[in-house]
Amino acid sequence: MAFYQNNQSSTAPTAFGTLPAPLYWWEAGAVWGGMIDYWAYTNDSSYVRTVQQALLAQVGPNNDYMMPAYYTSLGNDDQAFWAIAVLSALEYGFPAPNGSEPTVWLDLAEAVFNTQAPRWDTASCGGGLKWQIFQSNAGCTVATYTVLPRYALTHDFQTTTRTASPTAHSSRSPPVSPTTPAIRHTSTGPHEPGTGCPPLASSTHGTTMSTTAQTTY
Repeated sequence: MAFYQNNQSSTAPTAFGTLPAPLYWWEAGAVWGGMIDYWAYTNDSSYVRTVQQALLAQVGPNNDYMMPAYYTSLGNDDQAFWAIAVLSALEYGFPAPNGSEPTVWLDLAEAVFNTQAPRWDTASCGGGLKWQIFQSNAGCTVATYTVLPRYALTHDFQTTTRTASPTAHSSRSPPVSPTTPAIRHTSTGPHEPGTGCPPLASSTHGTTMSTTAQTTY
């Protein structure tokens, strides 16, 4: 934890709870999820306050982990890393910060679900969640917006099912399952018959680049 310095009095408000460049915003969410696991397995409470502060610092104006300062790199999977961290906090009974509602971790996870559910794209590959949230983040090709990456799908599956369990919302049946064509489709496998998933094009850094919607690992 000595590596983490973005909780100093001199830290910009938008950077509090994040990691230094060149590390991405989502990686901080993954770290705090790991620290919650550490707390649960060791009972070491040394970093509880640090983790609490970090998780609340990046919730954004609508408490849904949509931070405007990181819109240029904010994808569905990035947002889900933070949701998975607070779901772990909920499931392990990680302490809620003083002054927060006892349901703060569940509330944050539900808020992420409520932003991602309307983004479910039924037009391609039998349904899926796009990598990017904003079309302006298309990057080197439009594929970085239209692609249906397996990690975004599986993160959505986690967020949906783990949020549904404590809230018992019947409406929370996950739109994605391990049998969804976009999940079954692999980066090297053949076209999935009848799903509209095209064969994958050439891959750059593990991410398929094409102008048609398709899936990656």
